[in-house]
Amino acid sequence: MNPRRALSIPLLILSIMVVGCAQKSDQIVAVTGTDKACTADVARATAGKVTITFTNTASEVSEIYIFDKDGQIVGEIEDVTTGTTRSLTADLKTGDYELRCKPGMIGDGFSTTLSVSAT
Repeated sequence: MNPRRALSIPLLILSIMVVGCAQKSDQIVAVTGTDKACTADVARATAGKVTITFTNTASEVSEIYIFDKDGQIVGEIEDVTTGTTRSLTADLKTGDYELRCKPGMIGDGFSTTLSVSAT
């Protein structure tokens, strides 16, 4: 086998692994949605990639939305059945975000605030 080709395959695999790792979040915010509340395990995060892990303990299918200060949807997870957990990763800039859980996927739901800072 050509020595250059033998070296290029491991380098290709390594570059794919590095790119894949760069997409991962080093911050996880666990959010639990119930029939009457939306609670996060932390109130603060650092700007950058943040993974929201949403666990639905409500009696109905639920969803969660992440809203920025202007009320724009930054991310959402829909159709989360009772007793399950789903995640999404969002690139969050500094500021306050509203995490809104909607049991039954109707109405305004319940909210909590996540403050994102530079450090």
